[in-house]
Amino acid sequence: MFYGPGGPYASFAGRDASRALANMSFEPDDLTGDVSVLGPLEIEALQEWEYKFKSKYVIIRTVKKTVSVAVADARTTLRTLIA
Repeated sequence: MFYGPGGPYASFAGRDASRALANMSFEPDDLTGDVSVLGPLEIEALQEWEYKFKSKYVIIRTVKKTVSVAVADARTTLRTLIA
């Protein structure tokens, strides 16, 4: 079990780890879906991972992102976006 507890990729499980995959990194700061800092070669590497995973695994769930959104009364609420 690569992604299970104690497995080599356990830190990737249940989260968007796009940046970590693109950089082949296990650093906690890279375990994020923020790919805005990636260059063209890293984006290409990430796309290759996507193709590999899609050809190998069935999608059973998607990771939801939660972002803060300001509302008319100036309070902040959370809106869930499906990635």
